[in-house]
Amino acid sequence: MKAAVYRRYGSPDVVSVDEVPTPVPRDDEVLVRIHAATLGVVDSLARRGAPFYARSHFGLTRPRFAVLGSDFAGQIEAAGPAVTRLAVGDQVFGAMAPRFGAHAEYACLSEQSRAGAQTGQRDLRRGGRARRHDGTVLPPGQGEPSARADPPGQRRVRRGRHRRSSPGMLGRS
Repeated sequence: MKAAVYRRYGSPDVVSVDEVPTPVPRDDEVLVRIHAATLGVVDSLARRGAPFYARSHFGLTRPRFAVLGSDFAGQIEAAGPAVTRLAVGDQVFGAMAPRFGAHAEYACLSEQSRAGAQTGQRDLRRGGRARRHDGTVLPPGQGEPSARADPPGQRRVRRGRHRRSSPGMLGRS
């Protein structure tokens, strides 16, 4: 598989796309094919090795984690035999922090870890049902963008002023 790898601290030029071994899930892990990952401030700090005291986590003289990236969205490709809440084909999102590895095609995550994969909205474009992170199915209309409308007559503060909502108005944060 391909991954954005860095082997020394420095500018963005130290990152290169290389072939790395595809991870194999253990009994309680899932293999996620990553479709999207964020590039954030923490990735930039880890790549630079700054501030210096943060190297106690990132690695003192060279990076401890060769592949950066913590937030991701993807689909489960394989699951270990002890995995019960997630299944192959589930759309998932999550964070790999405090470890990294989302800037790759695949990543393994523990089903039970808080930083592991969490089922989000199950492909609502194809008529799926939204689910909470604990797997509970939400009632129809909840978890979808259209469900954010304010109830009629409810007052809401927006940009420092009170505004009365109307039945068809979408609430925006």
